[in-house]
Amino acid sequence: MPGMIRPTISQTAVTATFVPFALLLSVALLAAEQTETLDHTRLMVSTWVSLGFATVALSLFVFPRTRAGQYELLTWTLSFAAYLVHFYYAFGVKYGFSIARTYAGQGAVIASSNFALTALWTFDVAASWLARSAPRWLAIERAVARIYVFAVFIMSAVIIFGGFVRVLGIAMIAAVASCIAVRIFAVLARRAHGTQTDSVATDAVT
Repeated sequence: MPGMIRPTISQTAVTATFVPFALLLSVALLAAEQTETLDHTRLMVSTWVSLGFATVALSLFVFPRTRAGQYELLTWTLSFAAYLVHFYYAFGVKYGFSIARTYAGQGAVIASSNFALTALWTFDVAASWLARSAPRWLAIERAVARIYVFAVFIMSAVIIFGGFVRVLGIAMIAAVASCIAVRIFAVLARRAHGTQTDSVATDAVT
């Protein structure tokens, strides 16, 4: 399926997404300086920002009209940027960029999941900005990447960890589930309307 897949990015969209992102991430990182565990706190608060923007991006992705839109792309990219800050403090600062130490500290399952997430998300964001065509495999990859990010966030925020990040995880579930419900309702309503229209047309002919 040839054609551009990256939407036109307006200054309004950049301002509406980047400004709150910069403010939230800056405040979160600066607030961490008031704690005794600076690096660990920055690791956590960057996750909060990433999760918040991912919630918006995933909600927009549910609907076909906004799936390939500029706000979905921007919020998805900014969520990834905040995740990279988290990844730096986890893999770089805490484990000294050592794969062996990361696996020893996190275990094989979590470490492998995190590395896979980083690789997949990096590829997806790069492809979203650079790809000049939209083959079917790329559309499948986009869906897989978002499902995987959603699953990892929920597993980490709701099941593994607690506190404020769990609240954000539950909010993500509620937001995405609500959007899915709205889309399903819209599809069913459209089908019901189409069936009713066909029935009226048939009655008029007879």
